[in-house]
Amino acid sequence: MSWTTTGHPLRQRIAISLFVVLCVSFLSVLAGCSDDDRKAVNAVPVLASVSPASATVGGAAFTLNATGSGFQVTSAVYWNGAARPTTFVSTSQLTAAIPATDVAMAGTAQVTVVTPAPGGGTSSAVTFTIQSPSASTGTAEGWWRGTSSTGRSVEGLVLGSGEYWLIYGAVNNSAVIAGLSQGNGTSQNGRFTSSNGIDFNFEGAGNSPVTVDATYVEEKSFDGAVKYTGTTNALTYTTTYYFEYRFPSPAPPLGPWITTTFSGTSYSGLTEYTEMTIASSGELTGVSASGCRFAGTIAPSTEANYYNVTVTFQGGACVNGTGTVVGIALFDFYPRRLTSAAVNSTRTSGYLFVGTAPW
Repeated sequence: MSWTTTGHPLRQRIAISLFVVLCVSFLSVLAGCSDDDRKAVNAVPVLASVSPASATVGGAAFTLNATGSGFQVTSAVYWNGAARPTTFVSTSQLTAAIPATDVAMAGTAQVTVVTPAPGGGTSSAVTFTIQSPSASTGTAEGWWRGTSSTGRSVEGLVLGSGEYWLIYGAVNNSAVIAGLSQGNGTSQNGRFTSSNGIDFNFEGAGNSPVTVDATYVEEKSFDGAVKYTGTTNALTYTTTYYFEYRFPSPAPPLGPWITTTFSGTSYSGLTEYTEMTIASSGELTGVSASGCRFAGTIAPSTEANYYNVTVTFQGGACVNGTGTVVGIALFDFYPRRLTSAAVNSTRTSGYLFVGTAPW
């Protein structure tokens, strides 16, 4: 394009002005398009790591944390090429919900992050390992604490003999005990199984036969399910070893920390306020809000940090009549809490007490 400035002065000025306006407008359009294009194009995501980076076969559903850079709100975590429900945390972190079916078999999974167009793309893959349960020459013995897949607290004791006591709380409320499963099982090569369990439910479901199938790593983890016979119902849980099972060992004698009155709640046919008093001689007595009175003994175990308990009810208001129950007690120094679980000889009735005492 060429311009001539010869001729009439007015015509020259008009021509020059028009040229300037056209140039400025053209440059503005170019600049505007360039900014818009830069804003609209997503970066290719970079996946640096995932946490956890491994799981054990048969594990529960879990949340996977993906760390990297260039993540967008629209980015998604992919597991072996399939999208998983993803939450955007920041441009360097995403979380994804991984179902239990993704870790049902041993092997590896390729995890990537995908950001949709415009721009975007797929990150390099990070390998997630699904490993077989560790073989163990030991047993599942221990004091275990954890949660169920439905938000229940789980606390349990597995003895060297295979006898087990699993206490579980109400959904999302560990302050309320919902039930007790008790039986005998066998530990072998990292697997614990039981076929003779009884579940004493305090939420109205009554007593039910149960089985237990769990994997364990000695003094580390004890994960599995309490399965209700004849139904598809199960209490699926993950727990970790509580160090106080062996500290001190055996259970400490009946010193001043435990020879006192514990106030709390008892669970059997009724759920009610109860006080239990322990004497230095090992005798225990108690009374509940309904007027049920009981007496018995408590003695330190010679195996580990737990106590053996026998309780006999004195009739009257007691749901258990004049029956006797035998079981265990766990004492937690902080917050000075006593948890006692016991069943009768035929395991048709159970009794559980949880109480605390001031220092």
